[in-house]
Amino acid sequence: MSRATAQDTTGTPRLGAVFWASLLLTGGAESLRDAAVIAAVPFTLILVALCVSPAVDTRRDRAGQRQEGAWSPGER
Repeated sequence: MSRATAQDTTGTPRLGAVFWASLLLTGGAESLRDAAVIAAVPFTLILVALCVSPAVDTRRDRAGQRQEGAWSPGER
């Protein structure tokens, strides 16, 4: 696992090996799963923001068109 997370593929970095070994020794697969979930939280927040952004932009665009009189509810 340490080699997979290292940028240098020629050898295994000691710090990475110690990190993964300590996770395995302290909690086994459960601690590895927990570490993966914790690492995924920032990416989840970014994905949520990317999903919400088009809806907010569409709502603002329609509100702007209503104010200009260029859009009516019957038009699509």
